[in-house]
Order: sequence, then C-alpha cells, then structure tokens
Amino acid sequence: MIITEMLAFDRASVRQFDKVGRLRIERSNLSKANVCGYFGHEIPGAEALGLDPQKLYQLYRDPDELRKAVSTFNNIPVLCRHKPDYPGAPAREYRVGTTHANGEFDGTYLVNGMSIWDNSAIAGIETDEQREISSSYAYVADMTPGTTPDGEPYDGVMRNIVGNHVALVGDGRAGPDCLVMDSLPQELKRMKLSKKEVAVLTALGNLSCAASGTGCGSQGICYA
Repeated sequence: MIITEMLAFDRASVRQFDKVGRLRIERSNLSKANVCGYFGHEIPGAEALGLDPQKLYQLYRDPDELRKAVSTFNNIPVLCRHKPDYPGAPAREYRVGTTHANGEFDGTYLVNGMSIWDNSAIAGIETDEQREISSSYAYVADMTPGTTPDGEPYDGVMRNIVGNHVALVGDGRAGPDCLVMDSLPQELKRMKLSKKEVAVLTALGNLSCAASGTGCGSQGICYA
C-alpha cells in the first residue's frame, strides 16, 4: 500500500521558525503501532534468542507498548544521524535539536513536537532528503509469534520500549505517514544524497551529518 499523506512537519499549521531561524514543529509522528521487518542481526539479544542473523523477522510494535513508552520520548536529542546518545557518551557532534515534553499516543502513532536548531538539518528537511523521522530506542524482543487485530502475522513483539534519540533520515521502514520508527538498513534500501543536498551541506560545513548508520549500537540501542 502506498501512503500519500503529507508529512506532519510539512504542514504550515504545525511548522514555524522563530526569530533566529530555529525550526519548531508542534506535532510529528515519531513511531507507529505496526509490523516491520528486521534482520536477525538488528534484533537485541539475537544470539541468545537463536535468531538467524540474515533472516528477516517481522516484529510488532504493540499499541500498549508504545503507550507505556510515551514519556521516554520526551526531551530526548534529535540527531542528524543515528548514534547512541548517553550522558556519559553524548553524541554532541550530531545533535541538531530536541523533542518536546508533550508526547502522547493516539492509538496508532506516538506523537510529539520537535525543535531543530541546526541549519544543515533544516536544509536536509527543506531539500526533501531528510524528510522522515527515525526513533531509536532500546527494547526487549519477545519472539512469541502471533497475529495483529488486523490479521497481520508477526514473529515477535517489541516490549519495554525506552526512547534514546530521534534521527532525521531519508527513508523509514513504515512509510512517510508515520515519521517513522527507524531507517531502513543498507540491505533493504541504500540512502543516497542528491547533488543539491551535498552542495547545501558542504557550504554549511557539516557534510558529516549526511552519513547514516545501521544496526544495533552499544548497550542494546537499536537504530538501524
């Protein structure tokens, strides 16, 4: 199914610039209750769970789990690429903003506001190369298969979700309607920069922010 809904932060009613040029987004969909595919090597504890590193597993973000996780997505860093971010090891080089403190779950989407402070990150949004949102979090993989209320089968459920950061990406797993859970790994989609964005980022001296990471980082943080 192709989803054609405009991205939340492209709607004039929720997107504003302050007097010094920072971008404020009043409402964005950070994550979605749905089923997405993950390679075994992306899943925390894969070896202990006996998962095939190269097999694609369908994992369900259960609505109840997202509802419980809402507060953990308040006031967390927004990065221009995926990198685990902790007080003891902050990803200062890649921080371009923050989420707000008004997170909620509407039954389908985990929603929150964001503020973007960095010109190169704003340029990525303006040039349509980093239009989607990719939330990074720790979770426990419960590999008990089942079927969603809509009849979609899954191999396991993401439980005990705890937000770590949000990244601006080019392509996300769940599509443009959800400003989504996480970016596609290289095996599924290789993100490419347009000549226009390369020129913009180079001029701003921040081309490093155009890089993207895949997989699970340290301390079980999955950021694909």
